[in-house]
Amino acid sequence: GKAMLNKSMAIAIALGLFTQSVWAEDGFTVSKQESPRYYNHSFIVITSRMDEVHLIDVVANRGNCVSVSKIPKPILMTFGGNIRFEVGCADPLEAKIVTDKGDYVVSW
Repeated sequence: GKAMLNKSMAIAIALGLFTQSVWAEDGFTVSKQESPRYYNHSFIVITSRMDEVHLIDVVANRGNCVSVSKIPKPILMTFGGNIRFEVGCADPLEAKIVTDKGDYVVSW
């Protein structure tokens, strides 16, 4: 009864706090980090939650925030593997992850 409800609420609150800075969907966990090298650059960090997926592209701020990563694409990602894409804006609001299994739009 009551103890179970409190435990469920605590879990929901913990998950809510976690997802404020990191976006997660069935396929990926995506976060952003400031670049230590350049003031107006940041990193979009993508972790695969799929057994196998080909990452084709990462489009930040609907193409208004250019990718400056020199990573050749497509990239085969497996479960738990991650990759950092550097983009030319300080704080991206959105990223589109383009894969062979469909597109995933991330908003922060």
